[in-house]
Amino acid sequence: MARFDTNRSAEMEVFVRVVDLGGFTQAARRLRLTPSGVSKLISRLEARLGSRLINRTTRKLTLTEEGQAFYQRAVRILGEMEEAEREAASGATPHRQREPESRSSRRSRTRSERSAWAQPCST
Repeated sequence: MARFDTNRSAEMEVFVRVVDLGGFTQAARRLRLTPSGVSKLISRLEARLGSRLINRTTRKLTLTEEGQAFYQRAVRILGEMEEAEREAASGATPHRQREPESRSSRRSRTRSERSAWAQPCST
């Protein structure tokens, strides 16, 4: 079974910030992290993916071909996540609610129907 990694979206966010801002230090400042923390997150992401995303020199960062493709997808995914959160927070997504049950329908249920709901499930 695959290990559940809860920091995947955080790694994506850090990666996108590094690319958008042009460096580890700039991204670290914006994200309120240390530059070494940002570097470790990017290294962990690359190790998990098994692919180098950023070519680093002391003067500049350049994206590899894989890094460019990952960046484009990450921007889209993070945007969709933000939109989903905004919709959920504003109640924009319509959702069905169960109609309240009337007293007469509750009374009309047979005893066996009522007790069936109270029984534990057997496997």
